[in-house]
Amino acid sequence: MITVINAEKKPRTSNAQGHVKNILAPAEDGTRVHVALEELEAGKTRRVAASDRTQALYILEGKDAAITHTRAGATTNHVGQRRSGIYLKPGEEATVTASGSPLSLFLVTVPKHTGKATGGEPAAGYFFEEGKLRSLVDEKRIRERTFWVNKETGLSGSWDLQLGRMYYAPNGYSPRHVHNTSATSAMTRRRAIR
Repeated sequence: MITVINAEKKPRTSNAQGHVKNILAPAEDGTRVHVALEELEAGKTRRVAASDRTQALYILEGKDAAITHTRAGATTNHVGQRRSGIYLKPGEEATVTASGSPLSLFLVTVPKHTGKATGGEPAAGYFFEEGKLRSLVDEKRIRERTFWVNKETGLSGSWDLQLGRMYYAPNGYSPRHVHNTSATSAMTRRRAIR
């Protein structure tokens, strides 16, 4: 079963930084994942606080965002453009400031996965720019996948999250395949994608 969520129909609420739409939230949807679309007004800052969860923040629209990434007491600074973002492991934090223009942000948080050994997992999160990442194009050239966080492509050693963007050509589709649930998942059945 596939569930399609229409983000346009989700309620938009105001906050001190701009507006937010919660797309998935544990309290409302019975999921362990939190997904939100946020609008950050020019001159405002969005803090992604350190937590025990894995987090990713992606800039959907906007430019020249000032991004700070803090881990183990050390802070690095980045300038983020549209289609860039930050991946945070538990205990790390970041701030994103809409310097010159408003920003549209996509935020995902998931619990730390503990059901599988991670082996050589990198010790820290990272800043990424989608245009510098490898894209995977299928043999029929009907879809292109670019992962921001993915164990199989070496961007992260974590099993917590696989996240990215998929682009379909006109009349494109995903081939028939199955997603099996893990032993630690709250899901109880397999999901077939058709």
